[in-house]
Amino acid sequence: MKYSVKHIRIMTFIITILLIVLLAILIMRGVFSRQPVSVSFEGPGEILNGEERVFKITYKNNSGQEISNAELNLTVPPNTLRDGNPVGPLIREVIGTMKRKETKVFTFNLAFFEKPSETLKLGAKAIYQPEGTSVLFEVVSEKEIKITGHVVELSFGPATTNASGTFNTSLVITNKAQHPIKDVNLKITYPDNFLLVSANPRLAFGQKNIWQFGELQVASSTTVELTGRILGAQSLSQPFQANLIKTLPSGEFVLGETSSINQIVSSGLIIFQKVNNDRPLSVGWGDVLDYDLSYRNATTNDVADVIIEFAFDPKLVDLAKSNFNGGIIDPSSGTVRFDKFNLRSLERLTAGQEGVLRFSVAIVNLPPQGALIRENFNFKSSAVISGTKTTNGGETPLGQDILDMKLETKVLLASKVYYQSNYFQNIGPLPPRVGNKTTYTVVLEVSNFSNNVSKSSVEAFLGPNISWEGIVAPKNATIRYDATMRKVIWDLGTLRAGTGFNQPLKTVAFQIGLTPTFDQVAQNALLIGQAKFSGVDVFASSSLSVSVEPVYSNLPHDPLNSNKGSVLP
Repeated sequence: MKYSVKHIRIMTFIITILLIVLLAILIMRGVFSRQPVSVSFEGPGEILNGEERVFKITYKNNSGQEISNAELNLTVPPNTLRDGNPVGPLIREVIGTMKRKETKVFTFNLAFFEKPSETLKLGAKAIYQPEGTSVLFEVVSEKEIKITGHVVELSFGPATTNASGTFNTSLVITNKAQHPIKDVNLKITYPDNFLLVSANPRLAFGQKNIWQFGELQVASSTTVELTGRILGAQSLSQPFQANLIKTLPSGEFVLGETSSINQIVSSGLIIFQKVNNDRPLSVGWGDVLDYDLSYRNATTNDVADVIIEFAFDPKLVDLAKSNFNGGIIDPSSGTVRFDKFNLRSLERLTAGQEGVLRFSVAIVNLPPQGALIRENFNFKSSAVISGTKTTNGGETPLGQDILDMKLETKVLLASKVYYQSNYFQNIGPLPPRVGNKTTYTVVLEVSNFSNNVSKSSVEAFLGPNISWEGIVAPKNATIRYDATMRKVIWDLGTLRAGTGFNQPLKTVAFQIGLTPTFDQVAQNALLIGQAKFSGVDVFASSSLSVSVEPVYSNLPHDPLNSNKGSVLP
């Protein structure tokens, strides 16, 4: 077969192109043979839950040519922290151009939060573009990591009890990591018949079984001491359960856990105080405390001639408002005695017999005269039970319980409105008229009894058709007006104990304007809504809130103008 010159030229061109492509492939294979790019892990294969460890990833250009658009992608499991901050699921490290034989090493400080015995995977992907091509290539490497245990060890210490029924135990928290552990909570679940009386360190604000720790130091231990009571039985009904918890955006994770069963047998006479069906950490001035004194004969013998004595600070109790339910009172010493002569059941307690005394104690409304310069009052009450055994020589068993409660301060708030005042000159018709502006002076006053109060402020909303005139006294008062919410906010900061008593009263005044509308005719217009004080009692660690009633245009605090509030047309 004869080919034309044209056919020969076409075939020659095609063969040439194929040879060029083949040659290019052979060249590329020669340049990028033996793994042109590699990625490898260096780091532990076993790790503790919540433990931060160092992982290194080496990205290497093994080829004899430059590569571009180089990038490392690290895929991490859920609930991973990098340098203490949540991260993932993909961490990107952009490299760009890498020279021939160049190596990049990336360091990651990672902590994983997962149950012990779980196996996690890290995935590293090296992305690159060889020189002279427009194609991106990938190299992948994986590393398995096993969670072998918790980073924090929790262990309960030995438990002890005494004849009065007081139970003591402790929990030791040990950080096993080589780095601090920050911002964790300890939660202890108590047995059903255990009542916590005190703890060291103190519980988190407003909590009954949660402690907050800002930081657990490296390879150190922290001890939580618990003191309480076993109720209604001679042993704990269930174990204590302790969990150390780290909160992440995805949820709560346990960094350490333990449980302990302490079977404790009590002996002797036991007495236990409850106030308002609880063991409160604090009470307030003027409160009436409903006491329950629970007692029990925890011996194996009958006990005769039982005496219960209740003691308190008489200067802090209003005896006229208290009711001791038949007990014999000694007002000077602040003691109340219950015995077989006023409570027949105390003549004899058989082995295991229980009983309850109920009465009320009224706290005085004000601190004792002359005591306002003193801060941080406590109200402490003690209960002692005694008697005589009918066998074994008739020795006298004794039980005692002390309840120490902090007295919360009392904050007094007043909200008053005047037409005639010493602060500003007010203008406008009185009684107010539709379409005409009448100005008034609002005065807020705050006083404080016995403890410092932090984060204190007063808020109040202005009534309908009320304008904020922007005039305040004193001029440097920390008061502002939120026009969107129509709310007045007075920031007091720390309110000192004794404010308004042995220290100056906190006072602020500001001017408002009322321009009534027809729907307010023949009515007393609302000038300022309910004012509310809020703050935190520093000593008692409790939130405080006090409110006072709204004030209308009948001006109850301005006697010269109190009958001129009804709006006229």
